[in-house]
Amino acid sequence: MRCLILLFSALSLSAQVSILIPCHPAHFPLLEELLTAYTEQTALPDEVVISLSQYEQIDPSQIAALESKAWPFQLLLLKHPQKCAAGTNRKLAARASTGKILICQDADDLPHPQRVEIVKHLFEKYAPFLLIHSYAKTPEEFVRYDKESISLQELTQQIIYSGIPNGPDSYIPIHHGNVCLSKVLSQYIVWDDDFMGGEDFRLNLRAWQIYRRKCCVIPQKLILFRGQYSYFSNTPPHLR
Repeated sequence: MRCLILLFSALSLSAQVSILIPCHPAHFPLLEELLTAYTEQTALPDEVVISLSQYEQIDPSQIAALESKAWPFQLLLLKHPQKCAAGTNRKLAARASTGKILICQDADDLPHPQRVEIVKHLFEKYAPFLLIHSYAKTPEEFVRYDKESISLQELTQQIIYSGIPNGPDSYIPIHHGNVCLSKVLSQYIVWDDDFMGGEDFRLNLRAWQIYRRKCCVIPQKLILFRGQYSYFSNTPPHLR
């Protein structure tokens, strides 16, 4: 535990940010739009790591076109012939990443324009192990945030299962898949490889059970959830 604390203290310096994108053939056509969204961030990530399973089902020229484009960040596309669960793809992307701050990004969702800026600021200021945030269902819900005014809330079991309390019987939803975490934490706690769904929820719950005082949540909507592209479109993101 002391080793973890020492390593996380280094985040007070400028830390590199890696975006982790799990992907399969059905979502490959969405990648260019997603990567373009990250070129328009108020603060650019240092690298984007995509873990693509069953890549042989995709036209090689389309893969080459994506890789050869001049992105303003390092792009690493991991290609796997086998079928991988979302958890496996996240784990492989995390393992290959070089950043100290890892921002998970589902291939079928889009980031808030300030997502990298805000997450990097919070990790450098507070050094959490795990950070979960809320999500929008329409682009119109995105607003500009003052990062200096954002305070971390301690993650609780109730929030993990239900969302952030917001008055009597009211909750602000959270997104377990688009989680943000430290590179070091990803080496201690990993996503499951099964195809049952909910692997993101399980990882966050395990992280909270072990390092609960360093697991945090914010109500800001830093992702656009596009359920129409999801295999779990009828299941709320906080339960997937």
